[in-house]
Amino acid sequence: MITKEFHKLQHFLQQEQEKRIAAVKEEAEQKRFMMKERIEALSKEIESLSDVVRATEEQLRATDISLLKKYPATTKRVQNQCLQQEPKLSFGVLVDKAKHLGNLAYKVWNKMKNMVTYTPVILDPNTAEPHLVIGADLRTVLYRTTETALVKNPERFDRFITVLGSDGFTSGKHSWEVEVRHDVNWAVGVVKATSRRKGETLTDFWEIWFEDNKYRAFAPSHTDRVLTLRQHIQIIRVTLDWDRGKLIFSDPLTNTTIYTFSHRFTEALLPFINTDSETTSTSGSWTRRGTVRLDAMIVYRPDMSLFFQNI
Repeated sequence: MITKEFHKLQHFLQQEQEKRIAAVKEEAEQKRFMMKERIEALSKEIESLSDVVRATEEQLRATDISLLKKYPATTKRVQNQCLQQEPKLSFGVLVDKAKHLGNLAYKVWNKMKNMVTYTPVILDPNTAEPHLVIGADLRTVLYRTTETALVKNPERFDRFITVLGSDGFTSGKHSWEVEVRHDVNWAVGVVKATSRRKGETLTDFWEIWFEDNKYRAFAPSHTDRVLTLRQHIQIIRVTLDWDRGKLIFSDPLTNTTIYTFSHRFTEALLPFINTDSETTSTSGSWTRRGTVRLDAMIVYRPDMSLFFQNI
């Protein structure tokens, strides 16, 4: 995956280099053509001046009175011709180095932003319960009916079918979105970084939970409330204001608040996604072993990128 991503960036940079070199060559060719035209025009003027000089020399060699008669006109013609022959460079005959080299790295970087995405939450595969498969982009969660043989490291959940975000929050305001389905069970929220990860019981967390076609706001020993929603959630936005002790769940598609938790946070909090398709309320949605379906995905939306980075 690392090699693939760098190959993509290298390919972009190679193409960008070729385009910019081609642009310089094209401009240089245009400027050479301009200079060629200017030189040809000067050559014609020099030839014309040479004709005047030859004619004047012939008149100077004359011995009769005609030289004196033609002298004023000849002098004026020579003076006018000399004044016209003063060569001058036109504006824009040189290659515009400032255009091609000025802020070059910034321009390339700014253009590169269009081909990359920023995801506010990255899932940590080292925490994923063995039934979960994390996508190569670390944004998607797949549930599989058979366990994957994984290292039983301390960070990993062994019973609770959950995966955590890679970075915890201890201050400030943070927001992310998760695309979910309504034919499988899921939970989205935050959990204390120190919460135990072994066993079937998870503690110290706050979540919106979907099970048996019902939505709940749930926090152990604090909240367990069934929510009445007009329609199924497709994307759920989680906004954590750690300093103010607010955790807001909302629907960005309808711009409505789903539920707000109020709590005085004192420890680092990690985003989490939980899913268990075996208890899905949609009968027949899972075939026999090995079936893989997308249960949840961290959403990247271009129109939200500044919001993610600046709040």
